[in-house]
Amino acid sequence: RAGDTSKDMLKRISDDALKKLASLTDAGRSRNQAELRRVANEAFNLLEECHINITREVFQAWLKDPEFVKVLEEAEVDISNKFELFNILDVDSGGELSVEELLNGLMGLRGDVSKGDVVSILLRVRDLLQRVEKMETRLRRRTSASQADE
Repeated sequence: RAGDTSKDMLKRISDDALKKLASLTDAGRSRNQAELRRVANEAFNLLEECHINITREVFQAWLKDPEFVKVLEEAEVDISNKFELFNILDVDSGGELSVEELLNGLMGLRGDVSKGDVVSILLRVRDLLQRVEKMETRLRRRTSASQADE
């Protein structure tokens, strides 16, 4: 009888519930993650192929979606400051996120910030500043030389 009762109970469980139960096992979880990765890749490929950018409004709507937030949390993306997240990801300050900005930005926000991360950014900023200063010096020399020729 106990076996019959178990069989009856299993028949009543919906496919959705079985999927949720399967996701609790390591094998089920990895299958679900693989499926989520496949769907995410298809979505990003579509966005990229169609040259679709994500507006601030769309991104804010995504952040209100518990499933989207769950995916970010599971990927260990730091979303502690949701209101500034769009500005952080919008590298070119264009007001929209390209697929590249979104992916690279989210990947960069994964895990904890280390001292190496901070030093790396400071060194890159210094390098960029030096390059801009060199370009400015060259531009001033050319401008001065062309004005002297006139």
